[in-house]
Amino acid sequence: MAEDNVTLTVMDLPLNQGVLLANSLDKVFVGSFRGSQSDLLNSGAPGSASLLLDLTGIPTGSDLTGVVAGETRDWQAWSHDVGGAR
Repeated sequence: MAEDNVTLTVMDLPLNQGVLLANSLDKVFVGSFRGSQSDLLNSGAPGSASLLLDLTGIPTGSDLTGVVAGETRDWQAWSHDVGGAR
């Protein structure tokens, strides 16, 4: 049995802000999160966020699905930079 040991880490984020991680099987920009997994995290003082994945049950909108060997999932991290350019 393969190990279920994958952690996604996003770095260089605005400090102490919400971070939304989304995935999709499609290789397109995910403009909305319909049909994708999304997890809300916080970047905290270090400006980074990590998500431990359960490869046997990744949410895909309305269902859970396991990752299959050879499958590629595309991930995006969204955050709000309140101090950024306006």
